[in-house]
Amino acid sequence: MIKEPKVKEVKDRVQLLKVMPYKGFQTYLLRIDKDLFVWLVSKEPIFMGHLVVTPGKNGKPLTDSQVARAGTAAFAGAVTTIDMQVDPEGTQKMAKEKLKGKEKLLN
Repeated sequence: MIKEPKVKEVKDRVQLLKVMPYKGFQTYLLRIDKDLFVWLVSKEPIFMGHLVVTPGKNGKPLTDSQVARAGTAAFAGAVTTIDMQVDPEGTQKMAKEKLKGKEKLLN
């Protein structure tokens, strides 16, 4: 006899926080349950990263301010994903351009 799996209600477990463009890529910031913040970076292929933000010892849910700060950290993760994995040549080119003209200061 095969046991039927229990279906859990997922309503309100996944929340889209923000969709933002960055260097021609779309970044999707999501909150899953109470403490998991995920970013998706899409063009081709799709990249994904995440971070976990837990509430304090009292176990209370995250405040709106804490959610906003976690969203900011998740966006920083998305930007880093684009800069370091998806577009490393572009990032290196930008860094070299910023250093142009400053070589004299460094020597």
